Amino acid sequence: MQTAPTHNVLKVLSRFWITATKGRKYTRQLAGRQCPNTDCKRVLPYNIERAKSYTIAIIGDGSAGKSHYIASCIHLLKQRQALQLIGCSRIVGWGKTEAIYQSKFYQPVFGNLQPIPLTPRARSEINEPLIYELIFKKEAWWKPAKSVNLFFYDASGEDLAEQDRMVQYSSYVLNASAIIFLADPLTMPNIVKALPSDLKPGAIRERSSSEVLNRITETFRMGQGLDAGASIDIPVAIALSKADLLKYVVRSQEATTQFLRETTSTNRLNTADFATINEEVQKLILRVGDKVLVQSSELFNTASFFAVSATGWAPDKGKYPAIEPLRCLDPLLWILWKLNVIEAE
Repeated sequence: MQTAPTHNVLKVLSRFWITATKGRKYTRQLAGRQCPNTDCKRVLPYNIERAKSYTIAIIGDGSAGKSHYIASCIHLLKQRQALQLIGCSRIVGWGKTEAIYQSKFYQPVFGNLQPIPLTPRARSEINEPLIYELIFKKEAWWKPAKSVNLFFYDASGEDLAEQDRMVQYSSYVLNASAIIFLADPLTMPNIVKALPSDLKPGAIRERSSSEVLNRITETFRMGQGLDAGASIDIPVAIALSKADLLKYVVRSQEATTQFLRETTSTNRLNTADFATINEEVQKLILRVGDKVLVQSSELFNTASFFAVSATGWAPDKGKYPAIEPLRCLDPLLWILWKLNVIEAE
């Protein structure tokens, strides 16, 4: 760790003359800059002063499966097909990121085929993110390879649903570069009615997805100092989770819906898919879902609807028969495109 200067002159100079923390000396010490939050004190990625960093807030209903989504989304992002699709040469987890991801997210789902327990209510204001660096292919010999840092946060649904707890324990939402909002279809009565009896929940949560999104939206608006009628200028991807259940809801003429089929594109991001799925999911929500979600999306300048399934199956007696994620990368890829991190057709 590189100690911050204490002398006033050195403090001023450090704003303009930034010492690199790479090279043999610093690598042997695992050196890095320290988070200025005295309660955190974690070591930041070595490239923090030269690479753009984006905070991806993954939020939603308490039962929407945020942790499962993180498990599948990051697993898929690491695969060769995804890296080729976005023009990325490699992805690197910083600090304790890979150890946390493997133990908390990947191993329970992909290793043990078991559901991840609900994220407990926070007891500390420090929420340690997963930090991944995306390093893109070098375009020319005179230009360095581009890299960006993605900060992924997971939080308890209860902490997100209650405004005072969100401000205290999930303040990263107020500084989000983009939002992935997961809406649980099992909180939508008309969808639940169409499901087989063995897939229906014991009870439907009283708090709707749109209520959670609206509360988060207003808290974000307050944190940014926006007027009541002002639009929010960050991308928001609104995704129905547990999309494997939606096959019981679609009508016969909707059986060929794009959101029920995994993408086959490998060479270039196809934004036409995003437009098609956005239209399909909105129509489904307006017919049988939480209709206010569509209205709530209009509070954002840039919004799109998706349907994802982190596992592809519902658990049976505490075990998944298999893990077959469905379109989990769509919301993240759309966000990276809207943030101009990656290019499309």
